[in-house]
Amino acid sequence: MKLSDNDFEIMNIIWDEGEVPALEIAVCLAEKKGWKKPTVYTLIDRLIKKGAIERIEPDYVCKALINKEDVRTSETAGLLEKLYKGSAKLLVSGFIKEKQLSEEELRELRQLIDDSIEQTKRGE
Repeated sequence: MKLSDNDFEIMNIIWDEGEVPALEIAVCLAEKKGWKKPTVYTLIDRLIKKGAIERIEPDYVCKALINKEDVRTSETAGLLEKLYKGSAKLLVSGFIKEKQLSEEELRELRQLIDDSIEQTKRGE
């Protein structure tokens, strides 16, 4: 399922809050983005048609039907393929070169890599 940047604005609210009234989403995005209520409701309706969320009555409550981690994994794979021809090495290299990482962040990345190596060795 392909989600637009606007879709992600709505999905992130739902993922963070759980079941959320559409009106609450509209108020949040009016404050955050300056969006009008009809715009938000149109985007919500699109997400319902895509099967990303469901509408629960009687109060037009929105509930996610897709998992945030599944979407994140899919989007990451698409980005990796699109920008780095599928090379995780190029992605990480580009990220490290462009962003000044703290020693703690570098240690955490190193630990993730080490953990991944161990999982590979164990056949996980």
